[in-house]
Amino acid sequence: MALRSFWLLVYVLAACASNHSKGPDEDGEDDDGGTTETGAAPDGPACFAHERTAEIAGTSVDEIELVFAVDNSESMRDEQASLSEQFPRLIAMLTTGDIDGDGAVDFPAAKSLHLAVVSSDLGLAGVTGVAGCDGLGDNGIFRNVASPEIAGCSAQTYEPRFLSFDREDDDDPAQVATDLACMATLGVDGCTIEQPLESLLKALWPAADPSVAFVTDSIGDSGSGQAGPGAPNGAFDRGVRAASVLAMVVVSDEDDCSMQRTDAFAPGASPNGLDTRCFFEALRGEDSNLFQLERYIDVLKVLRPGQENLVIFGGIVGVPARLATPEVVSQFDVSSDPGAFYDMLLGAPELQEMVDDQGTPAVLDDDALRPSCDRGEDAKAFPPRRIVQVAKGFGANGFIQSICQDDFSGPIDVLVQTIAKQLGRSIVPRPIARNADGLIDCDIVWELSPQPTGDALASCSERPFLSDTGRVGNTGGRVCRVAQLPAGDDHELVDDGWFYDDFSALTQQACLGGTKQRISFTSGAEPPAGTVTKLNCFETEYFAGDIDELDDLDDGDNDPAPFPLDCEEDADCPSQWSCEEGMCSPGDICSAGPSSAHPEKVGDPCFSLIVPEGGFDDSQAYVEGNSPYCNDGACLVFHLAGDPRADCSLRGSIGGEGTSCANPQEVESRVYCSCRCDSPEDFAECQCPDGYSCVDVLDNGPPEIAGGYCVRDGTVFQ
Repeated sequence: MALRSFWLLVYVLAACASNHSKGPDEDGEDDDGGTTETGAAPDGPACFAHERTAEIAGTSVDEIELVFAVDNSESMRDEQASLSEQFPRLIAMLTTGDIDGDGAVDFPAAKSLHLAVVSSDLGLAGVTGVAGCDGLGDNGIFRNVASPEIAGCSAQTYEPRFLSFDREDDDDPAQVATDLACMATLGVDGCTIEQPLESLLKALWPAADPSVAFVTDSIGDSGSGQAGPGAPNGAFDRGVRAASVLAMVVVSDEDDCSMQRTDAFAPGASPNGLDTRCFFEALRGEDSNLFQLERYIDVLKVLRPGQENLVIFGGIVGVPARLATPEVVSQFDVSSDPGAFYDMLLGAPELQEMVDDQGTPAVLDDDALRPSCDRGEDAKAFPPRRIVQVAKGFGANGFIQSICQDDFSGPIDVLVQTIAKQLGRSIVPRPIARNADGLIDCDIVWELSPQPTGDALASCSERPFLSDTGRVGNTGGRVCRVAQLPAGDDHELVDDGWFYDDFSALTQQACLGGTKQRISFTSGAEPPAGTVTKLNCFETEYFAGDIDELDDLDDGDNDPAPFPLDCEEDADCPSQWSCEEGMCSPGDICSAGPSSAHPEKVGDPCFSLIVPEGGFDDSQAYVEGNSPYCNDGACLVFHLAGDPRADCSLRGSIGGEGTSCANPQEVESRVYCSCRCDSPEDFAECQCPDGYSCVDVLDNGPPEIAGGYCVRDGTVFQ
């Protein structure tokens, strides 16, 4: 026997993608399902409803912070020149939106740029006797001295330590490009133990935030970050004040050697030479003196809390050029499975690190690693495994290109394309079918500021396209629902509000993938300052399981009834189900059940027949409708983490690998039968018993299951 169900999922706002998955209704019909006159529940096994709320950028993302971490060791002179040669193209593309130079706009141009350069030199604190590696090196401070090798620099020393371009100030993009070359031509006197990842993190981390600690030196350096008011790098990053893209690019011909302890790199501290000590340190795993890579994958994303898709990490590093060509990259779907490309790189023979014995009988000071690629005898690069792994951690917002080429136009094109995916308004990664009214099954709400200033709204009644939901947001402000506008065949928008935009010229420019769609607002309905914009959106898919296996997992006495799902015709299936290819299918029906008939079940323990892969997410609430434990009503899983089954080892194929067990006390308080206390018109409602309150759990979805549910007091998630 089999269990069929569907999930209701959010369309996560990230970048345009070419893969198509089923929307609310593939044929464009309404997704309600069921009979609204009676609100009757279908008989049969459970279905699964889940609502996830995504915070989105309500206004255009048109500001960019771009920082290059440039290797300034002795082998990088030509590579610095190749990078600087591309800056005029880079700035022109970002400020015009024209990626191919044909005069047509390919993506929304940036209104404002902040540009900075940091070196890979963090010295070797506490170590003496290593040339060029004294103290903390450049210490993560942006380089601001103009190179004498570049003509046309507008200053000898730049203050602030970063460059700005603002379209409204009529800044000259050509001069900005020249000045960026002046900054990025660092010379080749830096420490030969490169630490570009740590240098980037220190450059961007706020000095006022001690939650990330850095290596200190013998004279008492505080070990704090270098960003923010009063710090050397100043107000470079606007991310905490505006929805700007933060892009970081490592340019190096060696791997990263960011370290938390430097004593292993002192002369005589190891039989291995300096050129191989990072390799041997990495082999020690968690005992290594090197920082673990999660430090950079996780912490850099914290710079855009809730909008991690606006953080981009890339490397122009020592991978063979043949492995990073557009033709090779196009063979991988970097939107849906970005890890496959990086796994290919990490598995390539050239990226396997091996010591190159240069003629001595043992691994001595003159040994080095074998190069991974080169542009000639004096232009070798080495396997950048740590940098590739960090890029992998950024998924579709990461990229890797080769430094082993004279022309860096290809890497710069990839950088711009990656940034361009995040510019413009909120982008939806896959198509959504409209219903007969020209709408999609989604809601957008604004959480207003509790203390409005300037143009901020104080109440929903101040705009005709807003309706008050009756709720208060996490910050204490009112929550308003924004009117969705139907987009008919002529795409005429009469009123103000938001709309599913897969037709406008700007959307075609903003999206670089095979399909182009996003959430847009009319000019009179742009979210004002101080407003948090959130999107709830659903899709349907089916889950297949085995009731016999689920019986084995239940350690209670109330086993689920064996529902007959094999069929030859519709009459063999439960009410409102249909027979499809020998299997009863619920179609689009997912019901909370005849709620008013069973309020006495509220609070009774129930067994969740369906557990998502990896377990439940404690930031979300889940409703399992048609539950046999709740008289075909609703089993509620309210902000629980992990798998609620008592013995995770028996989960078999249901939960998948990596599922974590839930805390038993949390299961007892957060998994129970509930009933729907607030439902769409014509559907039954229940009165919550003492000790329970009516909470909005599913704002969207078909009317058979959407609405508020009775939630145990003291467990409401904030």
